[in-house]
Amino acid sequence: MEDTHNKHEKHNHSPETEIVEPVMEAVAPKNSEEENYKNQFLRMSADFANHRRRVEKERSELIQIGQNAIIKSFLPLLDDIERAFDAAKVAGQQNGDHAGLKSTLEGLSFVEKNMRKILDELGVQEIACVGVFDPNMHEALMQVDTPGAESGTIVQVLSKGYSHKGVVIRHAKVSVAA
Repeated sequence: MEDTHNKHEKHNHSPETEIVEPVMEAVAPKNSEEENYKNQFLRMSADFANHRRRVEKERSELIQIGQNAIIKSFLPLLDDIERAFDAAKVAGQQNGDHAGLKSTLEGLSFVEKNMRKILDELGVQEIACVGVFDPNMHEALMQVDTPGAESGTIVQVLSKGYSHKGVVIRHAKVSVAA
């Protein structure tokens, strides 16, 4: 009886082994191939994610360049409004025509405030022109002898400068102490 049982065990084990071993061998290369496909997929996914980030960064930079160009085209308009505003004040003081000039000044003031609000919403900032001349922010148009002022100190702003998100759109035009 033991003999039959052992024969049966050997017989059971043998066909299993005959079936499992070829299956395992057939699966092994497949797993290796699948692993290669998986690795290729992961690399391609990473490459695509990097590409997407790079394209988004380039897109943001191009948008900022476009905004800077548009903003720069509006700045002379703002300069003209400021000059008109100043001229109307002077004319009103000299002529005593307060009624006509008052309404002109109010209109110019309204336009200037709206223009500044729009530029502020776009992230445009006026460049500070106090203290020492900075060639990265200012453009010196002249040097003047100014008693009591240190050499290289800004003494007059001739035209305001502006920056947009850290990029100088227009340098402030200044005169500096000699």
